[in-house]
Amino acid sequence: MTTRMNKNAEQDTKKELDMGDGGTQNGARGAEADPASLTLDSIRTIMGEVMCTGMSALKAEVKEGLVGLRSNVRTDMKRQMGELASEINQKLQEVSGEIQGAVKRLSEVEDRVTDIERFDVGVKDALSQLMKSHQVMQNKITDLEGRSRCNNIRIYGVPENTEGPSVAKMVENLIKTELGEKQLGY
Repeated sequence: MTTRMNKNAEQDTKKELDMGDGGTQNGARGAEADPASLTLDSIRTIMGEVMCTGMSALKAEVKEGLVGLRSNVRTDMKRQMGELASEINQKLQEVSGEIQGAVKRLSEVEDRVTDIERFDVGVKDALSQLMKSHQVMQNKITDLEGRSRCNNIRIYGVPENTEGPSVAKMVENLIKTELGEKQLGY
């Protein structure tokens, strides 16, 4: 950019000097003014033209640079947005797959819980019936034990564990010795 401005300024200076009229294009002013003022005027003119030309060139270069930068930024942004969208879609598909798997497992768990609840109701009913049957059986056993005790004989004065292998034989011997055989009619 600076090289272009310098070349433009050099070309403008050569034109001014080649004209031979003190830096003006129409030789009328050159004859009336003094050489110092012509040189100062020509320097001002050259500087103005250089500045104008340089500014125009600078504007053009800045404009070209901005257009190129804008184009590069757009291209980069489009590429990055495309990559980002692709990455987001991939992650979304992964998450969607995981959610579908979780929904499937949750459905299986719900089915199992429903089966267990049905089984639980059946088990509760069966347990209730068994408890009722148990109570009926317990009452029958208590009744039978009570009835069987009615037929028992209690013998006082006989030490514990003296019956031996047969209680009937021991009771028979006890009766014979205590009451005697004559009284029994043997």
